[in-house]
Amino acid sequence: MQILVNFDLNFTGEAMKKPVDKIANMYAVAKYLSFMSQIGLSMIIPLAIWIFIAVLLQRKFGLGSWVLIVGILLGVYNAACSFFKLLSVGQKDADKSEKKHKKY
Repeated sequence: MQILVNFDLNFTGEAMKKPVDKIANMYAVAKYLSFMSQIGLSMIIPLAIWIFIAVLLQRKFGLGSWVLIVGILLGVYNAACSFFKLLSVGQKDADKSEKKHKKY
């Protein structure tokens, strides 16, 4: 099933309709939704793990609230590192895709 949605300019400058596959559009939406969920999970899970470890250490060994602050800081640092790593991988994939689809 194809629909006509995208416009492209030909060599004379006239706009011509280009067919776009509906399934390809749905695939692109699913790809971006999965990427956004990966970003969210890569930021929340390390923070939650470090807070859990800090609370566990605090209760088991009777340490002060400084352990929780250190756990939060380590979680934020770990989340930021994984976020930037995921963004750099996404940027490399986007550059590779752009080079693949670029017309000369």
